[in-house]
Amino acid sequence: MAQSCPSQYANWAAPAALFDGLTPANPDASDEKPYELGTLVEAQSDGIITHLRFYRAPSETGSHIGRVWDANTGQELTQVEFYREGSAGWQVATLRTPLALRSGQRVIVSVNSNIRFPISVGGLAEPISRGGLTSVGSLFGPQGVAPAQSFGQSNYFVDAVFRAGNSNAAAPVTTSTPGCITNPVGAVEISTLFGDRTPANADATDNQPYELGTIVTPTSDGQVTQIRYFKAPSEGGAHTGRIWSLATGTQLASVTFQNETASGWQVATLDTPLDLQAGQSVVVSVNSNSHFPIAVGDLAQPVARGYLTTATDRAAGVFGAPGTLPTNSYQNSNYFVDLAYRAESTLFGTKEPTLSNASDNGTAYELGLRFVPQVDGMITGFRFWNAPSETGSHRATLWSSSGEKLITADFTGEAGEGWRAVRLPTPFAVRAGQTYVISVNSNGFFPISYHVFDNAPVTSPWLAAPNDGQNGLYGEIGQFPTSTYQASNYFRDVAFRPGNSLTPPAAIDIVGGTPTPTPTPTPTPTPTPTPTPTPTSTEPWAVRGYLGWIRDLASRPSAPDVRWPDISIDDDLIRDYDRAGAFVAKHGGTSMEIWGLAAGGTEGSPGYSVDVENTITPQRREQIRQIVDGLHAKGLKVVAGMGGMSWGFDQIVQANPSMRCSNSPYVANPTVELSWTYQNRIIDYLMSLGVDGITVQPADQGTCAEGNPNGLSDVRYHAAIVERIGAYIRSKYPGAIIGSANYGAGFSNPDDLPGVQQFTRNIDYVVDINDTAVGGGAGYRARLVRAIAPALLGQQADPGPIAPVHFDRLSWFLPTFQRTVANLKRLYADGGRAAENFMRMLANPGDEISVAMFLEYERNPASDMTANLNAFLTETYAPVDSVALDELRNLFIDSENAYFNNAYSENSLVEAYYNFYDRGRPWLRDNMSAAGRAAYRQALLGLITRAQALQSRVGNSARVGDIITAMRSVVSQIEQM
Repeated sequence: MAQSCPSQYANWAAPAALFDGLTPANPDASDEKPYELGTLVEAQSDGIITHLRFYRAPSETGSHIGRVWDANTGQELTQVEFYREGSAGWQVATLRTPLALRSGQRVIVSVNSNIRFPISVGGLAEPISRGGLTSVGSLFGPQGVAPAQSFGQSNYFVDAVFRAGNSNAAAPVTTSTPGCITNPVGAVEISTLFGDRTPANADATDNQPYELGTIVTPTSDGQVTQIRYFKAPSEGGAHTGRIWSLATGTQLASVTFQNETASGWQVATLDTPLDLQAGQSVVVSVNSNSHFPIAVGDLAQPVARGYLTTATDRAAGVFGAPGTLPTNSYQNSNYFVDLAYRAESTLFGTKEPTLSNASDNGTAYELGLRFVPQVDGMITGFRFWNAPSETGSHRATLWSSSGEKLITADFTGEAGEGWRAVRLPTPFAVRAGQTYVISVNSNGFFPISYHVFDNAPVTSPWLAAPNDGQNGLYGEIGQFPTSTYQASNYFRDVAFRPGNSLTPPAAIDIVGGTPTPTPTPTPTPTPTPTPTPTPTSTEPWAVRGYLGWIRDLASRPSAPDVRWPDISIDDDLIRDYDRAGAFVAKHGGTSMEIWGLAAGGTEGSPGYSVDVENTITPQRREQIRQIVDGLHAKGLKVVAGMGGMSWGFDQIVQANPSMRCSNSPYVANPTVELSWTYQNRIIDYLMSLGVDGITVQPADQGTCAEGNPNGLSDVRYHAAIVERIGAYIRSKYPGAIIGSANYGAGFSNPDDLPGVQQFTRNIDYVVDINDTAVGGGAGYRARLVRAIAPALLGQQADPGPIAPVHFDRLSWFLPTFQRTVANLKRLYADGGRAAENFMRMLANPGDEISVAMFLEYERNPASDMTANLNAFLTETYAPVDSVALDELRNLFIDSENAYFNNAYSENSLVEAYYNFYDRGRPWLRDNMSAAGRAAYRQALLGLITRAQALQSRVGNSARVGDIITAMRSVVSQIEQM
């Protein structure tokens, strides 16, 4: 057991929050815009900020990041993401490193709002001071930047927890006592709702016994350690505290109070702490025998402290018959029944792996994770994701960074897929800043997500997993794992509790007291528009397209001497569009986006003639009509691809010197009005072909040196082009579909968000090529989605074998539906609803099944992939029985895994089609090592044997024959390298 320690905050006062106990006059205001909302505060003494807080509006959605800014320079000093927020009320996030302030220093504490926010107009007309911190005013502005505007001395309820302290200390003092475990933020990790508050009427009665309670919801995982209640002076007899599930009414825990005092707060410690999850509402109750405390109306607004909040959707104070679940309420009364809650954290929460059932030919491994506690605390348990096909027993081991075995624990009840947990009988103390390894064995199957630990940091309250590319560990079963593979996450995790005590500590609350009085003005009424419905998990994708250059779906390869993109049309291609259109429509597609549809020029350099309207021959115009009419007959929209001052302008620019750009022969100067005359003519020309809309790509050829005199960023430069194109189409062709793509102008910089909003102002959706918005950091893509609404954010359904135009259609076999759908799900979770799915060759059986699966998912995001696979395989291959169906399904799944498990990345570019002279196979040559190719070849040989055994057990043996041909071709290509 850890020793008793000198306090890490020996030189610091108790924590204080400016707005503790306050609630907004209007908790759910909106003017349908995202904001950065903040409070300007001044330190009255030296001290530290340890936490950020904000009051969440009941109708607010999305994630939130708290920031502290220097009030003089606008420089961001620190930030923290709020984790597992409650549905409404006060939310709290712990700074990884406390922020030191000097006396007189002013900072802005801010949190983004996405659509709704709390407000008390005039709430900061007078300063509020508490614990060494004083409010100076409130501010608002665009998301992600220091807010600088103000309105009506309003309070937006953004707050900080501050500790005044030693003026000579820049940070908390760390003791060096051997074996001493300290807790820099422990003072607010034990939460109670009512602290030391006292009731308005401490000794009420109506001469009968009751069960009195409070509905409580934790905002973080953790444990209830104690039940508390305020005892009336005239109350006598015994008292039992109980905790009930609000959802089921089941009693979860109980405890009898011992050695009670005559009146005031009483505390009873549970024999076994009760585990709760964030958002799991419970009723905490205590019986009264004759007298009880009451504050009528005290719970009319939610109460939130630390990691607890009262009910927001019903009366939180409840009563009923003694010993039963109380369900009645009276005028939002508070009966002062409370609990003590000890927050905990895990790294991965409810996250799920990209691949839940991976295997390395049944090899058993020890799979692990390096992690670093950000504060001193206790490991209370271990977790791992159990693969659906995994069997056998599992043991968790905690190791030091050098491989010393520290503690082990065995799991029980592990069957089935999902997170499995074991709690330690005695928590294990760990130190802040030290690296540890948690590992759990796998016996043949395991979960995996690639490249998790070479991107953004993986953090949660009080924990971090290094993202240096060397995390995600494996090794021999039972041994300290040290090897890594593609920075993969194997979903091994810990449960962590900040603090230094192995026994349930007494509740510690933010300093009480009465804040400087705040006038209560009559709030200015805020219009309440009809709220926008929150999309459900079954909402289909709005755009379910199929995009490519006009021959990218051809069943026959282009001639060897033809450069990409090949824009030729013949009768075979028209028939290919008829078949592909039927396939796309059958599986839920909504549109086809076709590039080069009405282009002239030559293959490799298609474009428009100076006489735009006569770019193509009458014969090609008739061929286009057949394609467009055929797709319309199947219920699909047809959208023409178009360059925005870029692709297709070659001949026009050469004929008009005023439009030229010195840095590129392919780009038109957008500051020259003649360029816009031609751009509008191209729009009119494309729309004359009977298409339903246009998708514009402005940035693939870069910017024009002469057209960007102010040095705008790529996003802002091209945003102005797309905005003007969209305005022209909107005005002349009402109802036309308008899409765009950002190839060449990524969305990863949060500073470009206003430019992205301009980019999308006059269009229906934008496709984020390569998911660049993910690079903006945790929560940024979801924030971008909200910022550009009603325009939609989309992607191209990566990864996939894109446009192998010269190769035989059975010269690769690369299903990608597992990873493609997983990637789509990540965008869907962030609010994206558009997919211009890049064309695959339906003549190839791996491409065919992948297209069907991602379209089926987009049509019904709640659908089960296994069920979708079974339906497609049954119809396409006609297996003779369920065993054959299972083997066929696993053949496709294992074929996908065989490639990606041996590849460097999810890059699956089969042909380097941008370089006509490179006919190599980059998916094998550049994305695999020699050892990876050898392992892939060996896996394919085994898959070929399995496919051969299946041929006699399906009705469509010829299609299985195509699979075998494709896999043999890949084996041959590898052998030739």
